[in-house]
Amino acid sequence: MQSNNTTSQKNRVYAPIIIGLSLLIIIFGLYPLYTNYVDGSVELASLTKIRAEKTAKIDAIKRMQALFAGTGSSDIKARVDKYKNKFNTSDIMETVMVNNYTKNSPLTPASINIASINIDTGRKLPSGLSLGNVTLSLSADTPDQIIDYLTYLTTESRFAFTIDSIALPLDTASIAPTTTGISLSITLGVYYYE
Repeated sequence: MQSNNTTSQKNRVYAPIIIGLSLLIIIFGLYPLYTNYVDGSVELASLTKIRAEKTAKIDAIKRMQALFAGTGSSDIKARVDKYKNKFNTSDIMETVMVNNYTKNSPLTPASINIASINIDTGRKLPSGLSLGNVTLSLSADTPDQIIDYLTYLTTESRFAFTIDSIALPLDTASIAPTTTGISLSITLGVYYYE
């Protein structure tokens, strides 16, 4: 009976130690799995939220795209079409140099004469568009011819031109054509998508 008591007492001492060691082994063994599970759950929730935001943006863009496609030849669609052009030097030169204002015919001379042209690709803007430069030296008989030509380039041409700078002096008050004509240098900005 004595040996049973000592064995029972030893079991009472060793049992909590064995249980404690078992718990420590389980805790240290399962802790990395638990942290991986928690980190994975947090990352999954974050990615699900990002996916929902991006899906909402894509849906909004698709709705806008359908609106533009469905409106036919609206003013907004025409403006957007100007900005979606790629930068092509020959197309820009054609737009600037070959039009009704620069065309010479047997009955009427060209109202705009272009002396020189310089085209620069420019830089990419934060909006995603790029802004290039077109520098022109041109001459005309009257300021009205220059104004009509610049109005054509900025409103009716297939590129999105803006007037960046004009080298003055230019007397816009004179109505009668002068014998020498008017010459000036102008820099146009051209927006394009690349």
